[in-house]
Amino acid sequence: MGRRSSFRRRSTLGNMWQQNGRWIAKYEHHGTTHRAGRTFTTAKLADDWLCDEQRLIDRDEWTPPADRRHTIQIDSTTFRDYASRWIDTRLKKGRPLAESTRHEYRRYLARYVGDIGDEPLAATSRDDWRQWYDQLCPDKPVQRARVYAFVCSVLTSAVDDELIPASPLKIRGASRAVSDKTNLRLPTAAEIDTIADHMPPDTKLAVLLAAWCGLRAGEIIALQRRDIDLEAPSVTVARAASRAGARWIVKAPKSEAGRRIVPMPGFLVAEVRKHLDTYAGPRRDDWVFPADDGGMRTHAGLIGTRGGRYKNGQPKYPTRYCKAIDETGLGWVTFHMLRHFFGTQVTWQGAGPKDAMALMGQSTMSAWQRYQHTDPARQRELAAALDQLHTGDTTTAAPEFSGDLLGRLTPGQIAAMIDTLSDTEAAELLAGLPPERLADIWRARRS
Repeated sequence: MGRRSSFRRRSTLGNMWQQNGRWIAKYEHHGTTHRAGRTFTTAKLADDWLCDEQRLIDRDEWTPPADRRHTIQIDSTTFRDYASRWIDTRLKKGRPLAESTRHEYRRYLARYVGDIGDEPLAATSRDDWRQWYDQLCPDKPVQRARVYAFVCSVLTSAVDDELIPASPLKIRGASRAVSDKTNLRLPTAAEIDTIADHMPPDTKLAVLLAAWCGLRAGEIIALQRRDIDLEAPSVTVARAASRAGARWIVKAPKSEAGRRIVPMPGFLVAEVRKHLDTYAGPRRDDWVFPADDGGMRTHAGLIGTRGGRYKNGQPKYPTRYCKAIDETGLGWVTFHMLRHFFGTQVTWQGAGPKDAMALMGQSTMSAWQRYQHTDPARQRELAAALDQLHTGDTTTAAPEFSGDLLGRLTPGQIAAMIDTLSDTEAAELLAGLPPERLADIWRARRS
C-alpha cells in the first residue's frame, strides 16, 4: 500500500489528495463514490477534472466515469496510430523531441512493434504485450531495453489520455540493459598510435581526439576551427552531429554537461596545428574534418557504417577507421572504445567523479561509471603499490603502471609534452620514472 501524504484539498465537488507524488480525485454523486480513472501530476489538473465533472452534472449530461471509460475502451484507435501522433506531438521539458529522436522512434515503431501495433489499444492485454516482449530482439539487450522504454512511454500517455485504464506492459527491469563491461579490454597508448598511423592523414587526428580528449564521434565531426584553442590548449565542444533518417544534422549537445571545454594534452598541439594548416579551411566556421567537397563529413565518411564493416564481401569506406583496425589486427577496438580509454585513464590519473564527468560531458554518475574499467595487470600493480605502502620501502622504484597515462605514452609523445611545460612542471611530470625510460625520452627529444 502506497504511503499517503498529508496534502489533502477539498474541491467544490469532491476531494483531492496526494499519494506517492501523484494527485487523486474523487467525489460522491447519487450516493456513489466516483474516482478519476487516472492520477494527476498536479493538484490543478485533479481539480480541473472535478470541475469538468461538475459541468456535466449541471448540464444533465453526466454518466458515471467508469461507464465513459468503458466506452473509450472500445475505441478503434490502434497503438500504431496513437504512437505516430505521440511521436509528432510529444514534448520533453516543454520542447518537441529532437528530429533524430523522432526518427529513431519511428524506426522502432516500423521495425519492432509488429502485428500488435495494428490492434486497437483497448483490445490488447497484458498477455499480448508480454508475448510481444518475449520475442523482442532477444540477442540485442540494449536495443530491447530502448524499444521497451519507448512502448511503455506511449502506453503511459495513452492512460493519461484515458484511452486505456492502465498500462498493460509492466516488466520489472526491462528498461535496463544488462551488460557487464567492467572488464572490457581497452587498447594501450601504443595500439592507439598504431591505429592512428594507419588512418588517412586527413582523419588521423580524429582517433587522437577521441582517445586523449574523450570526444564522441558526432562531436568530432561537428568541430569547427573556432573550437580549437592552441594557446590554452583546449577543445570546445559546442555542437554534435547526428543522423536523422538519411540526413545528418548539427545541433547543440543533448545536455548542459555536454557543452564543455576539454584541456588538450601537450603532445597533441603539434598534431592539431599540422592538421589545421593542412586540411581545415581558414575561416572560423570551417569544419576541422571537412568532406572532400568542403562540407560536413558524415559518420560513415569518418569511421564506417552502422550496419557493419562489409557489404557483398567488400569493405565499406575502406580508407577510414574500419580499414585501419583491420590492417593492424585491432578489429576489436571500436571507435567508441577510444572514449572508454579516455574515461578510464583520467580516473586512473586521480580525477574524481566530478572532474571526470565534466571532461566526459556527463551529467550522471551512472553514465560516468559505464566508462570505468579495470584489468588484471592494473590490479596486480595496485597490489604491488599496497605492498610498498605496508613495508615502507621507498628505495625500490614504484612499478610502472601499464594503466597509468604516462606509462602508456610513447617517448616521443612525452617529449612533445615536455616542450609545453615549465622546468618545474617537467620535473614533476618525470619524477619517479625509471632511468631507462628517461633515457628514451631524452633521445626522442633530441631527434
